[in-house]
Amino acid sequence: MAPASATILLLALFAVENRGFNSGSALLIALAAAMAAARELPTASLSFALASLAGQTLGLFPGVLESGALTYTAVPLLVFFAVLGLPSHRRWFGLVAAVVLAVLTTAAWFLDSTWINYLFGSQVREGSAARIALQIFLVFAAFLVLALAAWTAAYAVRKASASARAQAEAESRLERTATALEVEQDRNRISRELHDVLAHSLAVIIAQAEGLRYIHRSEPEAVDEAASVIADAARKALTETRDVLTGLQTDSNDPLEQRLAALAVQFSTSGMPVTLRPAAGLALSTSPETSHAVYRLIQESLTNAFKHGDREAGVEIFRTWTPDGLELGISSSTDNSRQPGRPLPPPGQGMRGMERRAADAGGWFTATADGGTFLVRAFLPLSAGKLELEEVGA
Repeated sequence: MAPASATILLLALFAVENRGFNSGSALLIALAAAMAAARELPTASLSFALASLAGQTLGLFPGVLESGALTYTAVPLLVFFAVLGLPSHRRWFGLVAAVVLAVLTTAAWFLDSTWINYLFGSQVREGSAARIALQIFLVFAAFLVLALAAWTAAYAVRKASASARAQAEAESRLERTATALEVEQDRNRISRELHDVLAHSLAVIIAQAEGLRYIHRSEPEAVDEAASVIADAARKALTETRDVLTGLQTDSNDPLEQRLAALAVQFSTSGMPVTLRPAAGLALSTSPETSHAVYRLIQESLTNAFKHGDREAGVEIFRTWTPDGLELGISSSTDNSRQPGRPLPPPGQGMRGMERRAADAGGWFTATADGGTFLVRAFLPLSAGKLELEEVGA
């Protein structure tokens, strides 16, 4: 912007003053050159302009009459572009240069009696010292006001530009943080889904495979059933794993009650009886996300009971509908082989995943061990504005 402005100013002054390229244009060209480089080389440009005006004061450049009064319009523009280019810690140099430029410009004008006579009359050199001092002050004040106004304008532009850049950077950082958070949440979701899918399926497969070693001779008719359960579990695990990795919904289109019943049958046939108690209260039709959370919470609870609890004692699942949502309870017996007083293993990824699922839905999750009973409780709140009531059969 500064080079273009300098070029326009140079050509405009040549046209307005109807001048040619001669010694009288030397100062104008010098100031225009300094202005053109002011944004990229602010310190050098201001120094060059100061040297040029000092040279005019010393007689190295033609006086004001030959240089042209409009030449000095380059001074405030030079200050403006130079301050834009100066680093923040060196803006003081632009302020000092503005004052010195005003001083040198005033000195150059007073050395040219033609312009002084034009401005204040021919009596200026015959007047009193007070009158001369007043006239010097007026010329100096005029140039100083222009230079300081340019410095102030450039400072305001720098501040506004810095504020805009800071806001843009903050928004960019916020966007990057939001993207990273979204990626992390998606990674955690995939991790939880894969854990629930694989832990459940592998537990069933291992149990059925271990059973085959004992029944393939004594109960050959049960081998086909066990093999079928293994194949179904592996096939379902493969399908759900692929769906999780491709971002598809892993739930089937079957109603939640039907899927929970199938889950109970699968564990029961694997050696852990599961009793699915009828839900108490008025059931509320849930969203797919809530149904998915309910299914995963029950599935993971059954898997943990199957792996760490007393399988033969079985598991009971309780559900209670309240006006605010659904409360779950999964009760199982701890492993009889555990030594008395021996603490339960610390919560693993499964427990943390269930707690996170409930928290994401706005609910809560607890797991407590009392004597020989391990009780999992969870609550999932539901939005009343999106639900429809339906009677629950006995």
